[in-house]
Amino acid sequence: MTALSPWYQALDRHAPRLDGLRGIAILLVVLYHTCRYPLATTPGEQAFITVVSMGWMGVDLFFVLSGFLITSILVRQRESPSYFRTFYARRVIRIFPLYYAALVLFLYVLPPLTGNPEGFWTEGSDRETLWYWLFLSNFQNAFTGNWQHHFLEVTWSLAIEEQFYLFWPLLVWTTSRAGLVKSCVAIMVGSLALRLAVLWIGAPNDQFLYTFTPCRLDELAAGALVAVLAADPARLAMLSRIARPLFGASLAVFVGIVVVERLRIGEILAAAPAASPKLAASLYVGWTTSPFIQGPGFTLLALAGAALVVRAMAAEPASLLARFLESRALRIFGKYSFALYLLHVLGGEIASAIFHPDRFVAAGGGFLAAQFGYWAAVLVCSMALSLLSWVALESPFHRLRRFVPYRQREDGG
Repeated sequence: MTALSPWYQALDRHAPRLDGLRGIAILLVVLYHTCRYPLATTPGEQAFITVVSMGWMGVDLFFVLSGFLITSILVRQRESPSYFRTFYARRVIRIFPLYYAALVLFLYVLPPLTGNPEGFWTEGSDRETLWYWLFLSNFQNAFTGNWQHHFLEVTWSLAIEEQFYLFWPLLVWTTSRAGLVKSCVAIMVGSLALRLAVLWIGAPNDQFLYTFTPCRLDELAAGALVAVLAADPARLAMLSRIARPLFGASLAVFVGIVVVERLRIGEILAAAPAASPKLAASLYVGWTTSPFIQGPGFTLLALAGAALVVRAMAAEPASLLARFLESRALRIFGKYSFALYLLHVLGGEIASAIFHPDRFVAAGGGFLAAQFGYWAAVLVCSMALSLLSWVALESPFHRLRRFVPYRQREDGG
């Protein structure tokens, strides 16, 4: 048996740097979803929201982190007699209580309390809730091209992860490490090839490639690939060597794609001088519908995310990166990232009652002051909801994990 690598030993003890990465990911998502894009009118303000509008990449980082962490757990536990039972029991304890509580809250509790008995369904939605209960909301979006529910749009990525958990543990259990490396590479290549093929044929709608599970597995597979390679101590040096150039190269190419798309947006707006701020905002946040992003873009983010995970794990304790990722603020956001992800849209609605950026700008205030003030209110409200969720719901269920402990092993499986 191969000795457990130092990275795996760190994961056994808890890796605070990964909490920092989660913190970065959730902050990107929250700022992206709660930016008041239509209020930006000057060139400087529009440049600012162009940067903020890339916050959707936080979900891509979550995918890579999930692939890495889940696979590291599965590799460590592969020879455990309770391999499947323990894994799925702990996943249910971690995900189901808050997820299903959120469904009850947003589908049945809030609508009548807010005087909106019809719920918070978006225009064009079919109002079918079964997709949410079965973790299939991403398929509903992929098939219809419509975001269905104001508060539950974010569940598409959770659905993809749950679907990934259905087949990945079996593959890890039945496949050698060498076979897992090949499987990860095959999934990454296959996911990219499928997206390119659909782009060539013609996607049924512009959301299909963003939310259809087989098209979004390259980031999960990239994280899984790092976990499999990192299980072998002899490969840690190799991973560390290639991480920096891989991160720089993949991010540079991705930024090049973004620049090209931004120029295209500028041409559209220049051709329509009477375009409203709302139209400009819709163009700025339309990155995920771009064929260049949907094609190679997602794979480039998968490579950059995987390289970032390696750099985080390999960073020297005194390095700037390690100290940044281990900062208390980032780790707090990372610790409560799951609740923040599910509840931050509600947090934004509550925050708007405290400080409404549109009214602030209408009264003569500046966009940046309005936006940063609103973000502060959003983060306070969202963190309050997340802490309440942790104390009242998540923490009591988490204590049940002691009945399904992971076995501590001296090898990587």
